[in-house]
Amino acid sequence: MTTWTFDTLTRASLSELEGLMRRGVAPALDSIVGWEFRGWNVLPAYGVPLFWAMSNLRFIKAFVERDGRIAGYNLKVCRGGRHTPWFCTPSDKSRTLLGFYDVFEPGVSAKGVEYPRALFLDYAQPENTLFTGRTLEDYVVQVMPENPDLLLGKAYLPLGKVRFGGFFVLQRLRQARD
Repeated sequence: MTTWTFDTLTRASLSELEGLMRRGVAPALDSIVGWEFRGWNVLPAYGVPLFWAMSNLRFIKAFVERDGRIAGYNLKVCRGGRHTPWFCTPSDKSRTLLGFYDVFEPGVSAKGVEYPRALFLDYAQPENTLFTGRTLEDYVVQVMPENPDLLLGKAYLPLGKVRFGGFFVLQRLRQARD
């Protein structure tokens, strides 16, 4: 059994990541609620130049409890490499929140069937616009049962009848400020 780390997952092949998504299991909600995770997007080769021009491969994903439901948001972070500290932009005191989502356990959402053992993150939220991810669909699994601090996700962007997908790696960073 391979022991995965944030670094090795961010450098894994797309086929390796797909296998891990299929074998992974949903993290326990109580293990992620109240936490922020540093994230790194792992994209197919055709997506990297466009993504770099428009955004950043790095982000922070937060999981919180809001109005009796499990929800979350993404935080915009400074550009940098895998080993550069994750700082919010424009600053940690003045954070840019975007990409709000609701979290569904496996089998709860009719949309979350792509990976039946994964959490489903539904971005169809009123706070989101087309540019902040209203149509995104994310799936999140825990790669290794003994490590709730390392998660793998797959995001889909549906454009008409076509869906573009890419992976992302999450590692527990700090407690969430909500």
